[in-house]
Amino acid sequence: MVVYLFFEVGNIVPANSIRRQQRRHHLVAANGRAKSYTVEDYKKDFVREHFDLLSPDEVLNRYSPEERIKNLSPDVIINSLSPEYLKVLLEKLGKMH
Repeated sequence: MVVYLFFEVGNIVPANSIRRQQRRHHLVAANGRAKSYTVEDYKKDFVREHFDLLSPDEVLNRYSPEERIKNLSPDVIINSLSPEYLKVLLEKLGKMH
């Protein structure tokens, strides 16, 4: 069996994996023509298909604390804090004013 490889700086991707992805996704551009399936597309699909293998910590550690909470409502943030932590936070806020 011959396996062809696509080379990208620092990466080798089996050609048959890319072809399998192409067949599965039937990529079509807005004008109805076939769209190319790039190595970047392959990488994203690979991550999506194997995302459940990562622990929550492995995923969250990729983001800063600011990025983690930017879409959370204040109520969600407050409800996730312990009463002890809220007390300390309120004391610190009181000292600021």
